[in-house]
Amino acid sequence: MTKTDLSDAPGEVVPGSARYWRNLLLWAVGLGLFLPFAILPVILARKADGPLDWLVIAAIGIASIFVGRIFWRTAPDFTMGEPRTARGIRMRWILVGIALLGPLAGYPLIAHRGPNGERLDLFSNAALPGSVVLPMLGVWCIAIPLLVFLVRRNSDDFMRSANDFGFMVGGQLFYFVAPVWWLAWRGGFLPRPDVMILFIVTLVVVNLANLWKRHHG
Repeated sequence: MTKTDLSDAPGEVVPGSARYWRNLLLWAVGLGLFLPFAILPVILARKADGPLDWLVIAAIGIASIFVGRIFWRTAPDFTMGEPRTARGIRMRWILVGIALLGPLAGYPLIAHRGPNGERLDLFSNAALPGSVVLPMLGVWCIAIPLLVFLVRRNSDDFMRSANDFGFMVGGQLFYFVAPVWWLAWRGGFLPRPDVMILFIVTLVVVNLANLWKRHHG
């Protein structure tokens, strides 16, 4: 779907417009705030100790289902105007899978505590228990190759071009920054390179470049 294919009907949120990005951002922020609340019943159930606790858990669970339906019905079109064809529907379900990947991979981290009851931190280089790491590795190592295959198989030429452009820009960034940071660290100018910082920055750049290419053609 190219920029020239987008409808300009009155009242319609045109993919790529300021209103589109505003709605997408607000929805994503709201979902990020909602997800911890949605998994709260699972965490509380492990410590439930009486009818009142289960009543609270049930109330939170029902509220989560209700709010979750609202998020589902108001979800913006992350495909930026992909037609409602069979392929377009498959792409939307793939995006649902991508959205669920983060919570699924991060759930073991949220549901477990350290040996002294401390909260486990994802954005840290501290050691993690094997019971936490193995499920996260399993979700990531199975889901990522599968999603990459499905996205590639269901993409049209325009989407493949945007994806290739995004990964090209992200790859060039990594090729440049990684050795510079490594050499600067060895020279005492910068702290030790952190692979996850490079990963996150590269991921952000890949997606921004992808979206830019989709919008500008």
